[in-house]
Amino acid sequence: MSQHGVFLCGPVRNAFLSAWKRSNYQYVHGNKPAFLSDRLSKIEKGVVDCFLVLAVRWRINASRGFEMLTGVDADSLGPVSLPGSDELEW
Repeated sequence: MSQHGVFLCGPVRNAFLSAWKRSNYQYVHGNKPAFLSDRLSKIEKGVVDCFLVLAVRWRINASRGFEMLTGVDADSLGPVSLPGSDELEW
């Protein structure tokens, strides 16, 4: 994670969420860097995100896989809450 964007992982190995494709999120420096939106949603390590795939390319080099450019500049995209997650422990 850097101020330029964040690399996402999961079912997709190589996805990059660029700073240009998340215009309402601002980078927050610190021990746990994150992106904070004006609606107080947060993208940080360990958070599940719903994103839009903007571009895909196939890499022939050693990794031999797809790379994706992603964005969250639309309704219903960004961090999501999953049932059973531990984000709200009382």
